Amino acid sequence: MFKITDHKGFSMVFENGWTVSVQWGPGNYGDHHGSFLLDDKESPEKQRFWVSEKAEVAAWNAAGDWHWFGMDTVQGYMSTDEVFDFIEVIKTGNGTPQAKCPKCGEPCRSLTPQLCWGCQEDDDESAPEEPSKRETDLARLSELLDEYGDELNALLKQRKGK
Repeated sequence: MFKITDHKGFSMVFENGWTVSVQWGPGNYGDHHGSFLLDDKESPEKQRFWVSEKAEVAAWNAAGDWHWFGMDTVQGYMSTDEVFDFIEVIKTGNGTPQAKCPKCGEPCRSLTPQLCWGCQEDDDESAPEEPSKRETDLARLSELLDEYGDELNALLKQRKGK
């Protein structure tokens, strides 16, 4: 079954019970994401063609379980090739999320392995932040002072004495 959505995309229902949605209009994560703020929301309805280089996709089964992209149930800014690949994964994957979180082994409600929410949060908390340039410079200065501190003190005393 095919369905048009608000003149800005479509959805398809496959024999395996999964639905794929492809959207590229105002408010969707694609070329026109912010256009509903600037333009008339009904612009797609007023156009014969509504063109976009990037689109947003989503998928769900008949029970209402959504495909999980790791951080959300939609994935935006996808090219035509990426959209096609996603549709193929949903259609040929028998619609059953079988992937497991590569870190803890829990099912991740996705057809592709991705970290579950818990492991993503753990990674966010445990991942060391990159030091700023200032912190890096100060650390290097500290190393230099440890290495050459005595010589630097002797030079400073020598200059003060002049």
